[in-house]
Amino acid sequence: MAPENSRLGQVLEDLPLLASLDKECPFGYWLADLDSDALHLNNTLRVALGQEGSSIESFKSRVLGKEQWQFCLAQMQEHNQVKLPLIYCSNHGIFQQEVELQRLEAYPQVMVAKHPFPASNPWGDKQRYYPYYLKINAAGQYVFYNQRYADMFLGGDLQARIGLDSTQDVAESSREDCILSASKALQNPKSIVSVRLDKILAQSRTRVSTQWQFVSLLDGSGRANFIYARGYDRTSLSQTERSLAERQREFDYFFNSEMIGVFFMMLPEPQDWNAQSDKWAIVDYALEHQRVTRCNQALLNQYGYQEEASFLNLRPKEMFPHNPEEGRRIWYEFFEKGHLHTLTEERRIDGSPVFIEGDYHLLKNEAGQIVGHFGMQQDVTAREKNKARYEASRQQLQYLTESIPGVVFQIEQSAGKAIIRFLSKGFEDLKLGVSREELQEDGDRLLELVSPKDYSTLLGSVLHAVRKRTALDSEFRVQSKLSEERWFRVSARPEKNDENYIQWYGILQPIDEQKDYEKEQEKLAQIARNTSDLMLLVDPDGRIEWLNRAALQFFGWTSSEALGALPADILECPEQEQLKESVFRAIAQQSSLEEKIKILGKEGERWVHFFVRPIWNTNGEYLYCLLSMQDIHEEELKNQEMEALLNLTADQNKRLQSFTYIVSHNIRSHSANLQGLLEAIESSDSEEEREELWAYLQQVSSGLESTIKHLNEIIAINRNLNKSKVQLSLQQELHKITAILSSEIQNLKARIVFDFPEDTKVLAVHAYLESVLLNLMSNALRYRHPDRIPEIHVSYRIKGEHHSIKVRDNGLGIDLKRHRKRLFQLYQTFHDHPESRGLGLYILKNQLEAMGGEVKVNSTLGEGTEFEILLPLEMD
Repeated sequence: MAPENSRLGQVLEDLPLLASLDKECPFGYWLADLDSDALHLNNTLRVALGQEGSSIESFKSRVLGKEQWQFCLAQMQEHNQVKLPLIYCSNHGIFQQEVELQRLEAYPQVMVAKHPFPASNPWGDKQRYYPYYLKINAAGQYVFYNQRYADMFLGGDLQARIGLDSTQDVAESSREDCILSASKALQNPKSIVSVRLDKILAQSRTRVSTQWQFVSLLDGSGRANFIYARGYDRTSLSQTERSLAERQREFDYFFNSEMIGVFFMMLPEPQDWNAQSDKWAIVDYALEHQRVTRCNQALLNQYGYQEEASFLNLRPKEMFPHNPEEGRRIWYEFFEKGHLHTLTEERRIDGSPVFIEGDYHLLKNEAGQIVGHFGMQQDVTAREKNKARYEASRQQLQYLTESIPGVVFQIEQSAGKAIIRFLSKGFEDLKLGVSREELQEDGDRLLELVSPKDYSTLLGSVLHAVRKRTALDSEFRVQSKLSEERWFRVSARPEKNDENYIQWYGILQPIDEQKDYEKEQEKLAQIARNTSDLMLLVDPDGRIEWLNRAALQFFGWTSSEALGALPADILECPEQEQLKESVFRAIAQQSSLEEKIKILGKEGERWVHFFVRPIWNTNGEYLYCLLSMQDIHEEELKNQEMEALLNLTADQNKRLQSFTYIVSHNIRSHSANLQGLLEAIESSDSEEEREELWAYLQQVSSGLESTIKHLNEIIAINRNLNKSKVQLSLQQELHKITAILSSEIQNLKARIVFDFPEDTKVLAVHAYLESVLLNLMSNALRYRHPDRIPEIHVSYRIKGEHHSIKVRDNGLGIDLKRHRKRLFQLYQTFHDHPESRGLGLYILKNQLEAMGGEVKVNSTLGEGTEFEILLPLEMD
């Protein structure tokens, strides 16, 4: 065991983790601290390897072996997870097991060796009983031998001969055969080498003939460094085999029963069950750890398993996943009584229920401790289902005769007389002015209740059903003593018996609500047929069942075209496919929807208010989906026009607000400067000072003039929003710009490249386009890079529904991460340049927006800038 304060000790206190490992590793696991070499084996693995009372050091040195232990530690130093085969040597035998080594996620310095699969038999047979097991290295030295071998040949000491020559315990006459067989096994891994050897008994020093099987196995490193051997005493084998065979025949005969399922479930450790025991804790332990160790085919069939191996290790708790508390109760009662006869509902492996009737007997050892139990059981699912079916039929019959709406009756008609044999209790609820007992005394009174308006019709229907031997299904009115009329429906079938009596079996139902509903439906149908709204009914299969005249006229359909069609196939929304899909999804999902949608009618596309309404009856059954559409085309066009005007007004207000800001800010600033200078001139006594102040006054006056000029430019944009657009030659406009900038272009030796056809036309306001292009090209020259010749590249292409003009330069560039949000705002400058005013890009953006266009920018600081101008191809 690991110390309580060690890392491994913390893991052993983590009960949820241990429970998870128990579930993942049905065949056991061991834990190791990679720093301290501390080790822990869980109970399942201890029992499997016979290590119940052995020390951890014994497991490392004898069972696992030092070489494999060190190899596992080395693997965990290099990997977090690895799969490899390990070979265990125990007193029970030698086992080869696929193991998953893994660092625990919550405890990375602790390794777990998981055993998710059963151990394999290295010799590949049915593991006949061999009492002697050895592990020998390539030098022939003992690495492991089990207790039985030590008792027989080594005087019982498990450690005395470890590391010594194993051939010394072989008679000299067999020693050479032993060495040759061992060598052959090492040279041919996995091959079994059988050899007969004479061994020397420890006590008497006499010879005994033994039979051995040698095999070398590949370990996790892929090497075969050891020989694994098993053997038995040939002299006592025959007698033991005969005894075992006889017991096996008796046992197999019992297990081969096709009717009775038989199994053994054993506990890993014996449990005391007495007054001092914590009995519920023992029950929980058994539910978690008791496992099936043997069963027959009949039992496998009961749970749907094909092979015994798939049922082995099944735990009690896995038999009651649907009701764990019921499993605890049954196990407690079983352990308390020692015998149990039960009828339980369990689950097959496919999840289906199975009813099991069984007899179970506890198995105890000589000390009276519970070690497991033996069970015999039968699948009685068919019997229990028949019982349940019978009970359900009985209840259903009672429900039909007493609880269904209407009145169930049996009437015998003979010699012109009606005899009521049965009339259900529901008749009293009708309150027709005659009791059930009165009608049973005089059945002819039943026809007296029928209204004269329907008497002859009902009588004719009865005679027709009798003559044709067909069902009677007729509606009629009953007139009460107060002359109130009530509607009823009778459904019955006549049967003639051997005595020529006619027996009527049927149901009488009041249908006043149905008749009222039909009248209401007729009214609604009249309204729907004559309303100007478009209306369609879609059945549960998603097809059009009905539509009104307004819908036929709007879409220009014929009834044959529309009825039975899927709405998605005949309703068209060319510009709103996504919205159309949401409408049809609502129909398919039986959900409500209200949308404004543009739909195609016979007169073209029109706006409609589209409603989807699923309709259910009072029982919650889906009947159909109602699609209604109101033509709102003219209203929507007016709304769109109004929205455009509102947007324009909002845009104008924004411009006016911006202009107001400019006027209030700039004029106020210059006004204050002028007033201050004039007051300074008046109060100055020095001629020199006055001249200096007059110079300042001239500068302020020039600044005011420049500001007024800028304001006029902004006003011009807003005044000329409605200027007409014309087709302009892009090449001619750019030539004008280069002529204006020719002096600066020549001085700077700038390179100008036009990349578009000569006949390229652009739809724009002449003055605006010239202003935009001049603004961009002058900026490209003004904000040139000092270390290279300016280059301006102008390109054109059609981009969707827009002209796209790109102006690219190799100048200083703009830090868009810092300035993008205020790039086109008033008085925003981004470079230290004496001519920077912060108006150019603001004016450019407003001019483009006035033409229905937009501007995009892409720039890299220190490399250059590209502006893209987008203008509509056609008039707005």
